[in-house]
Amino acid sequence: MAKRTEKDSWLDLSPEEWNALMDRWKERMYRVMRMSAAERRKLMSNPVLAKTICNCTYRPTYENSDETELLFCVLGRSPNIGKERGCVCVLSPVAAFKKLIYFYHCIRGKEDVQKRGSS
Repeated sequence: MAKRTEKDSWLDLSPEEWNALMDRWKERMYRVMRMSAAERRKLMSNPVLAKTICNCTYRPTYENSDETELLFCVLGRSPNIGKERGCVCVLSPVAAFKKLIYFYHCIRGKEDVQKRGSS
């Protein structure tokens, strides 16, 4: 997928781009679903491995930044991302496994930080 411009959001994706995004998402989800519960726990307990199924790179917020890190739902905010341009956190296999309910972890912080902030 080509680097998107600043004004773009995931809502601006063409049908072809959306289908490609969904195909990659399904591939990652199926890979995780085929794992045993023990394998999933091992994967999620290791940030290096969990990054292999992270969706961060498939959203305009990430694509339009200089960020190279992933897994913000676990690691926290990014100093390199400042503007919300579209979020696919909810579609992440990591989010599904960890039962995450918040969005824009790269900007708003880890799940527990956002939970405390909404109380």
